[in-house]
Amino acid sequence: MIFRMRDSGHPKLAEIEGLRAVAVILVILYHLGVSTVSGGYVGVDVFFVVSGFLITALLIREVEQDGRISLSGFWARRIRRIVPMATLVAIITVVVGVAVFGRNQARQLVQVGLGAVGFCANLVLDSLTGDYLAGVVNPSPLQHYWSLGVEEQFYLVWPLVVFAIVRLARRAWRPTLVIFSTLAIAGSLWASVHHAQPGEHSGYFLPHTRAWEILIGALLALVASTIARLPSAFRGLLGWIGLGAVFVSAVRFDAETAFPGTAALLPVLGTAAIIVAGNASGGPVVVLRARPLQFIGGVSFALYLWHWPLIVITEHLYGKPDWVGQVGLVVVALMFAELCRLVVENPLRWNPWLSLRPSRSIVAGLAAVALFLGGGAVVLRFTPSESSDMASFAPLEPSVTSTLDPNPAPATTVADSIPVTTTVPAPPPEPKRVRAYLLGDSTMAVMRWFEQGQTTLRGFEYVMDGEGCRRLYYQSCESRELRVPDEAVNVIPTVDVSQYDVLVVMVGYHSRPASVEKELVEVGNALAATGLPVIFVNFKESMTFPESGSQGTRSVYTGFNETLARLVAEGRMGDTQIADWNRFSYQHPEWFRPDGIHSTIVGALGLGWFLSMTIAATFDNPCPFDGSYPCVVPEMDDGTMDYLTQFGVEYTDIHCYQDREERRQNCRVDRRITATDL
Repeated sequence: MIFRMRDSGHPKLAEIEGLRAVAVILVILYHLGVSTVSGGYVGVDVFFVVSGFLITALLIREVEQDGRISLSGFWARRIRRIVPMATLVAIITVVVGVAVFGRNQARQLVQVGLGAVGFCANLVLDSLTGDYLAGVVNPSPLQHYWSLGVEEQFYLVWPLVVFAIVRLARRAWRPTLVIFSTLAIAGSLWASVHHAQPGEHSGYFLPHTRAWEILIGALLALVASTIARLPSAFRGLLGWIGLGAVFVSAVRFDAETAFPGTAALLPVLGTAAIIVAGNASGGPVVVLRARPLQFIGGVSFALYLWHWPLIVITEHLYGKPDWVGQVGLVVVALMFAELCRLVVENPLRWNPWLSLRPSRSIVAGLAAVALFLGGGAVVLRFTPSESSDMASFAPLEPSVTSTLDPNPAPATTVADSIPVTTTVPAPPPEPKRVRAYLLGDSTMAVMRWFEQGQTTLRGFEYVMDGEGCRRLYYQSCESRELRVPDEAVNVIPTVDVSQYDVLVVMVGYHSRPASVEKELVEVGNALAATGLPVIFVNFKESMTFPESGSQGTRSVYTGFNETLARLVAEGRMGDTQIADWNRFSYQHPEWFRPDGIHSTIVGALGLGWFLSMTIAATFDNPCPFDGSYPCVVPEMDDGTMDYLTQFGVEYTDIHCYQDREERRQNCRVDRRITATDL
């Protein structure tokens, strides 16, 4: 390990190169959607441990050889290693992305690109999405730069810590560093576990919840002399156990695993065990030193940077590729990685002129970063902001079911399920008591977030169970609401059906289109088990979320609505009818925030009116607003009603939600509902 690094003068060890290859292969397979590697994201955790080990080993070697640390020399080496490739891929990705994406997604890409080059992509992504595993509908092509942000922040702080301890502790610097690292690992691990708890802000992207993983590697470097005295056979066995732990986590973990938290201990400690094994005879090095793994490990940095933009942009343009296309993407990524290593990475990393004085690398790197940040800021300035856009919707089809079945089931839409009569209506009957359980995600919760958002819910009794990030199927996600992760499929069985006459459901899915049918079938089974009639409110088909391969011509939620309509028509959703909110609100983009999904106060009033009319029609009650009977729900709002004036509601952008266990109220004055509210 460190002793071999001292002798070689360059930290290129077979087991380390092999580990890098394993890490990047796991990440690529995960990003390609290979189901058997559902936890392939742990490859990043492998990278973290390796980085902590190598960087600390280099610092230790410098202290032992020179008696001090050159901070400028360290940062100059990091700049030559990271900045050229990271900046090149970020620039090319932003240029291509701005050309092929819609302006909302392009703007977010520029924002993440600025964070990528400014060493804080993880913090930008945390503010935009909160959780890498949350399955964002439109993932950024630079989303994977979050891990570089964490490492770069570590590279900025850790050498300062080592420098200070070496100066202050003098001969006791090594045990002092061991104690400091141990305490820091404990604190960071506690933060990681804390943020993985339900209802807490996701800590996936945050440096203080990830630092312990890098520090595990650092601690290994600090105690390397002790490790070297362990029997070779024992270290080899430990290495195989560690390799097994990494692979078990890669195949057993998935997007539902609370991560990082305690779950990250398995791949992190597994990686540490492989490093401890080193080149022990009979250890995993016999596999890791294989030439294909050594080659992939050598290009792992460039391969990691290139593979994800290629996947995201290709899927945006042409849809999800088959296995042949996936192999092609990997081959292209490998070609780009090797070309860039030969033309960009190695020439600049080992450039004699830049290496001669640390100041040259630092000035050149900062100048390149400043140039890109300045150019990106200009692009961002002239890219229309999301909050200035009007919501846009997919073209409206004749009906959500007409293209699926020439003779659809009669109860697939509310309007179709209510008979229209031309005879003189009989005197309206006395309204029947209706008790409704309203179960929804943030698209329904807007009625609760606005102070007067429930004004138009009339003619029935109800319990409003609308929460941010409530989804059909359990999925790790960011939310400021207490009930996560009690997602819809888990909440439905807990409803006391004896207290209600109808379930009104308005919940989304976890943003992986391939899983829509599976999730809807799961929630359909839960709904059918209640024995209650169900009104399922469909999604707005917002073009802010284009379907993969549609090149911005079809909403991802169009597929959701079509699948929902088909399953209802096939009788696979229990006693369910669809309330076609997408059609009813089609002529009113002003009802929605720029994302086209979440409502303004006017949209919340319109939604409440639509639900009240739908429930009255379903239970053969008079309309709750004018007493007309039979109550017929208009297929589409014609715009004649001024909801604010009609119901005496004042327009407002103030929306409030309840936060964490103490349920304290947080209010925002904003032009749009942001990702942190969802």
